[in-house]
Amino acid sequence: MRDWMEYCNYPKGSSLSDLRAANGAPEPFNVKYWGVGNENWGCGGQMNGDEYATLYRRFSNYARPFSETRPFLVACGPSGNNQDWTRKFWGNMGTRRLFQQITMRSAVAAALGLNVIHRQAGKLAMTNIAQIVNVLHSMLIADGPQCVRTTTYYVYQMTKAHLLQTSIAVAVEKPEPVGLSVSASRRGGELTLTLVNPKPDAGMTVNCSLEGASARSATARMRHHPDLNAANTFATPDRIAPRDHQIAVEGARIVTDLPPLSVVTAIVKLA
Repeated sequence: MRDWMEYCNYPKGSSLSDLRAANGAPEPFNVKYWGVGNENWGCGGQMNGDEYATLYRRFSNYARPFSETRPFLVACGPSGNNQDWTRKFWGNMGTRRLFQQITMRSAVAAALGLNVIHRQAGKLAMTNIAQIVNVLHSMLIADGPQCVRTTTYYVYQMTKAHLLQTSIAVAVEKPEPVGLSVSASRRGGELTLTLVNPKPDAGMTVNCSLEGASARSATARMRHHPDLNAANTFATPDRIAPRDHQIAVEGARIVTDLPPLSVVTAIVKLA
């Protein structure tokens, strides 16, 4: 592995970097991510978690940088949901629990994904969030007795009104790669709309036209923060929480403003 790192990343002047140049790549590849071991629970060594941690620490000592690109070392996980294996690994590593902060940008990404799911309700029977606590769009950030609702938690809370409703086709007049995202569903005389503005530097006014229906009243909730890296922390657990948002209805028209990086869910009472 150490030789591969030299071959890939050393600029020039060593036997392996010269070999890379001779093979047609004079400039280093600057590979950043390196896995230390693979399937260590099985054909990669038949190890338990603490055995792998010992060898990980030993071999990672030689996985040093050969250029300005510092290597990001990746540990192999267990086979399946083996918490005992994972606890033994981290216990022997002498480190805390795996942790990833969930930001306002994460909330917008989650809302965009959920809108796609809502629009494809005729094809998708069920979807699941992969992790619940501390990593990958998790709902909660926890450490010992402390626990905080993440930005993604509130996106799910706001959009759960779509559950058990019938998905309704939507169309954006001028679609763009990073532009307005919409999903809609209906149950009886109630319409649920989720509107997402993924633009970090521009607000927008949404003028929604209802086809074959008219609105009697509407209420809306919004999640928004101008800083895309803003997050709820143990010190500021309610920094980004849903709040009431202004929305206007007039017959078949619904109008609301979306600030940059915002998610709005509206509940519309149909006439």
